[in-house]
Amino acid sequence: MIEEQPQAAHRPTVPVPSIAPNTADQTTEPTPAAAHQLNRRHLFVGAVATTATLAAFSAPATIKAQTASATEQTATPAMRSAQQTVNAAAGTIPSLPSLAVIALNRLGFGPRPGDLDAFNALSNTPEAALAVYVEQQLNPESIDDTACDAILASYQFQTLNKSLAQLWVDHVQTPTMDYGVRQLPVSETEKATLLKAVYSKRQLQEVLA
Repeated sequence: MIEEQPQAAHRPTVPVPSIAPNTADQTTEPTPAAAHQLNRRHLFVGAVATTATLAAFSAPATIKAQTASATEQTATPAMRSAQQTVNAAAGTIPSLPSLAVIALNRLGFGPRPGDLDAFNALSNTPEAALAVYVEQQLNPESIDDTACDAILASYQFQTLNKSLAQLWVDHVQTPTMDYGVRQLPVSETEKATLLKAVYSKRQLQEVLA
């Protein structure tokens, strides 16, 4: 006879909660792509740190070099001649040109051949000659300027002695007038001005004109 085995008491099934593994406590191996990205990031951060360190150490030297260069440029003026360098080293002031040269440059267009001798012949001293020269230039009618007048006459200018009304009629009024005829008063005035500056003895008057 087969004995019946007693059946075990029925036990309810209790679900056992599953515990997720703690990822913080586990060390995972990065993938090759992530490892490559991580290495590039570390290299970039390291390069930036190195550059910042070098800049911090080299900045004072660069500023010092720029300051020294600016000081040298300030201390040495550009375009200094050899004579000026000698005078500066010796502590001497360069000599001024003669009073005749200064007067002819300030009151006129500069000395021409023979002007310096004519200026010095006006009086015994340069100061007295200057006073006579200024008095002459302030009264241009008293100066004989026939040589300059002869040069101007040789060019046979056509418009210098015309009145404004005549210039308007002859060189402006006609609409179909040739351009050269219209511009003739301007061109002749420019030429006459240059001739007077070179040949006229009434230098102060020409400078003011």
